[in-house]
Amino acid sequence: EWVLQEACRQHQQWVQQGLPPIVIAVNVSGAQLQQHDLKRDIDAALSATRTEPAWLEIALTEGTLMKNFDSVAAVLQALKQSGLKIALEDVGYGVTNIAQLSRLPLDKLKLDQSCLQHLGSDRSSLAVADMIIALGRSLGIDVVAEGIESEQDLQWWQQHDCQQGQGFHLGRPMPGNQFALWYRQHAATRH
Repeated sequence: EWVLQEACRQHQQWVQQGLPPIVIAVNVSGAQLQQHDLKRDIDAALSATRTEPAWLEIALTEGTLMKNFDSVAAVLQALKQSGLKIALEDVGYGVTNIAQLSRLPLDKLKLDQSCLQHLGSDRSSLAVADMIIALGRSLGIDVVAEGIESEQDLQWWQQHDCQQGQGFHLGRPMPGNQFALWYRQHAATRH
């Protein structure tokens, strides 16, 4: 509850400081997805901070999804109908049921960083990464490469048409006020 409130508060603070609205992600656990009041908690955080739902992304792990697919899918559908964005993390690490992915209201697939560790030496890892990127593209879902730690990692993903990336090479975790400065310095180079 606190994390949801704080994420929305920080988003609004950045907007008041002149930054454009930025999607901010909040991880949710399997236990939270099973609670009947998750949507209520999210709605309360959005309302209290006057944050539009489109600027909040709910992120869950692949393992969380597969534990109770039908129940979790129903919760995700309700959250998506509210205007929230939905991201699935750790894709490629566990056993993803491709048919089930197509039934979910996903906005992002986040490739687990362990995929990257084996790409240079393991042809099957390369095939899996390329397949997930192609799947995301065909379903209209953004694909994010996690764990980009070097320029070489970044170039590899760019050559394979991965739309987004995250990792220490691109930016380290930082306090909200420091992020606002970083964003202003880097915004011009992103376009």
